[in-house]
Amino acid sequence: MNSDFKADSRIPQIHIIQCSVIAMNKPGRTERKLSVSQRKLSISQHCEFSDAIVYDEDSELVKAGTVAALVEHLTRHDKLDAAFNRTFLTTYKYFLTTTELVNLLIDRFECTPPVIFNPVQIAEWSSRIKPLVRIRVLNVFRQWLESFWIEPIGSDATTTQELLKIKSFVYRITDASEAAAARQLLSIIQCRLEGVVDIKTFQASLSNAPKPILPRKLNKIQFMKVDAKELARQLTILEASMFRKIQPAELLNKAWQKKNVVSVPGPAPNVRASIRFSNQLSNWVVALVLAESDLKKRTQVIGHLINVASVSQSPVSCSTIVQS
Repeated sequence: MNSDFKADSRIPQIHIIQCSVIAMNKPGRTERKLSVSQRKLSISQHCEFSDAIVYDEDSELVKAGTVAALVEHLTRHDKLDAAFNRTFLTTYKYFLTTTELVNLLIDRFECTPPVIFNPVQIAEWSSRIKPLVRIRVLNVFRQWLESFWIEPIGSDATTTQELLKIKSFVYRITDASEAAAARQLLSIIQCRLEGVVDIKTFQASLSNAPKPILPRKLNKIQFMKVDAKELARQLTILEASMFRKIQPAELLNKAWQKKNVVSVPGPAPNVRASIRFSNQLSNWVVALVLAESDLKKRTQVIGHLINVASVSQSPVSCSTIVQS
């Protein structure tokens, strides 16, 4: 390496190292000081824990990292990794407590410029980078509380304490550019404090609901007299109502297979309810077929079930298709 090369003291050391490596890997390339545009790029792309996180070489997906590095990636100013954010907020319970994550996000919001920056770089970082990081933190809080909050609902003291801590933190925000995000976050926090389970509730429109196809004799309903399309609709409605209650945490670590503890709510109750309904539906289909001893009538029942499965492809009720 050229001994005459002198590092610019205004450039973060980590970027000088990277430049040196590039120069060494490309023989014949002369080393030079970084231009002004390259210095700006170094500031905008600087990550404090870049050496503590591992990316997949092909897909650039995060493979591993320290907690601090993962939280930094969660709130990066220069890019949004939506898939990573969803995965992190779904699985953070494996390596973090709620209290720790709240503290880490608040600390990230109050981040300070890297110690290796000079006054000019600090001023640029404070005006360009920090505001973006703060907005990212508020958005992560909103996404977490709105869609991935898996803490006990109701009178749990720890949960209430953490929500009040976040609320107090948001009240301290005074920057006008963050006011809208802060108001939205306060609204979500209040919903959680009031015990609202599903904040982003999907309301099905009933204005375009099809008219039900009812059998002629409602006092004595027979399976073969129920229209296949209407039966498929009702089964789909039943399954959809149970499916949308399933929380992301219920799908982690096969929680639905864990044994129940006396006086403690069973893990993954909504997944278990969905499995139970699926088994009951399968048993019902078998019972319908075997209830007919006459071969001709049994064939008719099977044919009607096939029609139900065929019609179920329209509302995309895959489970009903399998059961039928």
